[in-house]
Amino acid sequence: MAFPTFKKGALHAQLGVPQDENIPASKMAAAKAGRYGPLAQRRANFATGMLAAGRKTAMSNRQKGAAKRLKRGSS
Repeated sequence: MAFPTFKKGALHAQLGVPQDENIPASKMAAAKAGRYGPLAQRRANFATGMLAAGRKTAMSNRQKGAAKRLKRGSS
């Protein structure tokens, strides 16, 4: 599956949140419910689904790598 293209910071702009701040959970929930329009709804679903899954996978891979390095160092 090809990774869809997206505009960085577009959801922040649509919700009126500065890009250097996290989007409040209440605004994210409202966007997911469609209160900011269908495009914001798609972007919120993408951010909480696809992008969050990628971050979780990356974090998991970093932890596995650290565990391997520790294992090698203690032998």
